[in-house]
This record gives sequence, C-alpha cells and structure tokens, in this order.
Amino acid sequence: MPPTQDALGDILKIIQIGFYAIGTIVAMLTYRAAKRGLLNTVNTEYQKRVMDRLHKLSEDLYSEFDLSSPMHWATIRPVHHAIQEINEVFENNMDEILTARKYYYGIPYTEDVKRLQHLLDPVVSDPFIPRISVQP
Repeated sequence: MPPTQDALGDILKIIQIGFYAIGTIVAMLTYRAAKRGLLNTVNTEYQKRVMDRLHKLSEDLYSEFDLSSPMHWATIRPVHHAIQEINEVFENNMDEILTARKYYYGIPYTEDVKRLQHLLDPVVSDPFIPRISVQP
C-alpha cells in the first residue's frame, strides 16, 4: 500500500508555523514596549527630581537679589566685614606687617563666604542638577 498524503497534517504544520511566528513577533514587540515603558517611568521620576532641585536652587539664588530678603547681598555688606577683619589683623600685627612689608595673614573667611560656600557645596555634587558644558 502506497503511503497516503495527509492533507490536514500539512495544513496543521503551516498553521503551527504561522502561530509561532506571530507569537514570536508579538513577544518581541511586547518586550520593546515594556522596556520603553519601564525606562520612561524612571526618566519621568528623574525629571521631577531635577525640576524640584532646580526650583529650590532658583529660590536660594533669588533670595540673594530680593530686596526684602535678609540674604540680599546689599544688606549683608560682605566687603565691609572683610575689610573690617583685615583692618583688625593689621592693627594687631602692624609692626610685623610693616617690617616685613608683606601681609601673611591671608584672605578673611567671613560669615558671608561660609554661607555662600554652604549654598554652593551641594550644587557641585548634586546629581539632579544638569551639567552645562561650554565650548570655547
């Protein structure tokens, strides 16, 4: 007896191949969409943190120029305090400074400089503040 051709078996194999091909394509597209979706959530959270940190930084910097703020640069008089400290050191060590004709006592580290340093130190290492590179 000659072998009979199974017409339904061939059709079944073609349908199975099509099913697995479509399933593979759907799985790949689902993976790509999920990958993009997960990264998008992280990116959105990062952007929120960046905006929050830039808002805080903007408020801190604005207080330097707001006339009603106690941190306004003109009300603090930072140069006045530095000159006053230099004059005090000079008066206490006048003979030594005039004899050596040099001022070995450095630059005063005033309260205003400490405050500004305290304001800027977190900005330098803050991961939520974008870096700006300037090309010459």
